[in-house]
Amino acid sequence: MMKNGEELTLENLDEHLCVNNTRTREKREIKEKKAAKMGFIDFIKEQIAKEQLKLNTMKRRYVVLEALKHYGKINSFSDLTPKNVKGFDQFLHDEDPTRTQPTIHDYHKVVKKFTRLAAQYEYIEKDPYEAPLL
Repeated sequence: MMKNGEELTLENLDEHLCVNNTRTREKREIKEKKAAKMGFIDFIKEQIAKEQLKLNTMKRRYVVLEALKHYGKINSFSDLTPKNVKGFDQFLHDEDPTRTQPTIHDYHKVVKKFTRLAAQYEYIEKDPYEAPLL
């Protein structure tokens, strides 16, 4: 069997595996550095800018983004914890008592979309919405 122009044998198997592990580790480190430079709020802004959205959809996403900023406890990727998601939910209820549960659910749908993306891009290990919300 050939790999990268070199015959793959039992003797050189470790060498090939180490090269692949090194590349994978390097890719992961690059993603971690990018995630450290860019916070979750900036990530959402970047994703909204990339999408081709209708005006009302874009406005709705920016309203959610402003609510996240106003909440103030979810700024970086490391802030994406089940505890902070629950806190954001409580903040949404407390900030505007007339805000209905379906509206709050819509806020969470928007945030969840971006937490799933962050997990797919490996900026976070796990989507906080997948964990039990104590």
